[in-house]
Amino acid sequence: MTEIELITKLTADLPTDDSVLTGAGDDCAVLEIGGLKILFKTDAIVEDIHFERDTPPEQIGRKALARALSDIAAMLFIGGGLTLIFLYNFRKHAPFPQKDPRMGEVLKNQAHSLWP
Repeated sequence: MTEIELITKLTADLPTDDSVLTGAGDDCAVLEIGGLKILFKTDAIVEDIHFERDTPPEQIGRKALARALSDIAAMLFIGGGLTLIFLYNFRKHAPFPQKDPRMGEVLKNQAHSLWP
C-alpha cells in the first residue's frame, strides 16, 4: 500500500463541511474560516527512525521544520504562522533537555529560505 493509499483509507470517513477546501492528504489540509485560508500540516520525525539519539538538536529541528515547510511550499502558500510540537520520551530518556537558544535562529533561517 502506498502512502497516498494509506492516507486515503485512514481519512475516508472523516467528517467535512464547506469550510474544508482540501482535506487531509500528503501535503496539507486547507480550511477557509472567516474568509481566511488556513493550512494544517502535521509531520513527525522519530528518534531511531529519522535521527539518532546523539544528533545535535539544531539538526533535528532543521529536519523537522524542513519537512513541514516543504509540504506547505508545495501548496504554494505564502506567509503565515507556525506551531511546533515537541514530543519527548520520558521513559526512555532523562532528564528533559534544556531549551536550545539556537532553535529560534534555525527556525528563522529555515523559514526565510522558503519565504524571503
